[in-house]
Amino acid sequence: MVLIYIDNLIITGDNNAAITNLKRVLYQKFIIKNLGVLKYLLGIEIAPSHKKLFFNQRKYMLDLLH
Repeated sequence: MVLIYIDNLIITGDNNAAITNLKRVLYQKFIIKNLGVLKYLLGIEIAPSHKKLFFNQRKYMLDLLH
């Protein structure tokens, strides 16, 4: 799965070989950089677990309360 938001791509899936191949193709066509494992997206914290992703806005709520 590829999620696109403006000039950002998030690539995810359960086939690591396919993800690696897609990244290789993108590197050949475009100037890109890999930012590593996704931790935040639009102010939402992303916490991976076994076969699941958990989304929370803890930091956003703490900032609001502060």
